[in-house]
Amino acid sequence: MVTPGALCAAHPSAAAVDTCARCGNYVCSNCMEVEEWDTYCPDCYARVGKKAPASSLATTALVLALLSISGCLPLALPAAILGHMELGKIERGESEPGGRNLAQGAVYVGWIVTALSALLVLGILMVAILGASV
Repeated sequence: MVTPGALCAAHPSAAAVDTCARCGNYVCSNCMEVEEWDTYCPDCYARVGKKAPASSLATTALVLALLSISGCLPLALPAAILGHMELGKIERGESEPGGRNLAQGAVYVGWIVTALSALLVLGILMVAILGASV
């Protein structure tokens, strides 16, 4: 609901017709972006960008992360790094925001598999050391 007399944050001379679902700023009919029942200001819509295509870097990062789960453990670290690179590019506006979820998935999966791989290696080393001392 818009407060009577509210003005658009981007166009102070225009009356507001709605509020941004992300930041709460008032928006006028000229600058509002509607996506699946939600209204966004132009800045937030550029960040949310649900229908924006994913970049090839975000897709590659997620594919590497998924391959690391299937047994190619060394691919986990490059997947996490590529995911972080893509998230940085999205934040700087150098890449499409549609790949944000793919990149975040690659980061999470990549670091989890990397940590589990490190624990596996440490476990194998401990067994080898303890087994050699017996």
